[in-house]
Amino acid sequence: MDEADRLCNRVAIIDHGKIIALDTPQNLKDGIGGDVVTIRSPEPAAIVAALAGPWITRMEQHNDEVVVSLQNAEQHISTIVTQLNTQQVPIESIAIHKPTLEDVFLSFTGKTIREEEADHKTNMRMHQRMVRH
Repeated sequence: MDEADRLCNRVAIIDHGKIIALDTPQNLKDGIGGDVVTIRSPEPAAIVAALAGPWITRMEQHNDEVVVSLQNAEQHISTIVTQLNTQQVPIESIAIHKPTLEDVFLSFTGKTIREEEADHKTNMRMHQRMVRH
């Protein structure tokens, strides 16, 4: 995805054989808005339940992580940690970054690229087994 971000003038996000987004890498990333905070916890559902604020534009749970989109993450990180600590939600890690094409893919498909690749490999293995029998 880094190569696509650096080298491509336009990027298409394809999900289940359909183009669901097509634009410049920057426009796709700007469409997510603001910053991305990724919080890893053994209790990701508790993160979703504990976090609230008008500054949160989107929140998605994926496995043991919660991805929070918001404006000015640096200004809100202490509030996030305080809200989670108040609710006694364990935090393994927190990372702040600007949106990437991986975040765009996750936003549009609900899956990370690694999950998508794993699903594709599983489907190929099942298809091969069916063909052999």
